[in-house]
Amino acid sequence: MTAFPVPAKPRSRMPDTLIPLALFSLAGSYTPGPNTMADVNSTVEIFYSSGPPTVEVPDVTGQSAATATATLVAAGFKVTAIDQSSSSVDVGKVISTNPDAGTQVGPNTTVKIYVSTGPPTTTSSSTTTTSKPPPTSSTTTTGP
Repeated sequence: MTAFPVPAKPRSRMPDTLIPLALFSLAGSYTPGPNTMADVNSTVEIFYSSGPPTVEVPDVTGQSAATATATLVAAGFKVTAIDQSSSSVDVGKVISTNPDAGTQVGPNTTVKIYVSTGPPTTTSSSTTTTSKPPPTSSTTTTGP
């Protein structure tokens, strides 16, 4: 809260004072209200918003994707699931979130959950060489 003394002008209306109008246009509210008479040397209180409320991202690591999604939706978030391999987290369980658990974010924020698909699959690179005989061409000659 910011308080500004009203300039010494008897019973002046708020817009006629020396308080910059920009302060009022940015204010969430103020007292006295607009077009209200103010006594000389009285105080005007201007209240500014600190922004929208924030919500803490809950820790859903280790939960099934379905349970984690339900928890996050109940807390007011949107959810996007992303498959990711993991050697240490069981298939179908949440590895991590983005934003991280414990982060304060605005409501309706999309939280990405990274869901384990199990250990990464590896492909061996073996080379097999197959020999084929060279193609043959046949030419038929017909005489006169």
